[in-house]
Amino acid sequence: MPCDPSEAREILDQVFDRFKDFYLTTSVLSVIRTYVPKNNADMELWTFFCATVDFQVPVIGWLIPMLKALLREIEEERLKFIDLVEDPIGAKEILSNFE
Repeated sequence: MPCDPSEAREILDQVFDRFKDFYLTTSVLSVIRTYVPKNNADMELWTFFCATVDFQVPVIGWLIPMLKALLREIEEERLKFIDLVEDPIGAKEILSNFE
């Protein structure tokens, strides 16, 4: 039985609308979506970083709070994530002060 792609998309959109609040608060996507990137490469690096650390870690109790705190630290320094990637010495300084 063939599936019409537009029908499948409509159904998935409806499911997303019903569950998005729950999904975004229980997923590392919540941290990705709150980030304001410098450019596309910055967003891709941040997303890749978040996805990479999202293994075998309690998401709600540990990972989301940790990533949100890291974002606050970066924003307080008026930096973007890509700045940490491009400046390992500056990244080491920020991460050593990060709690």
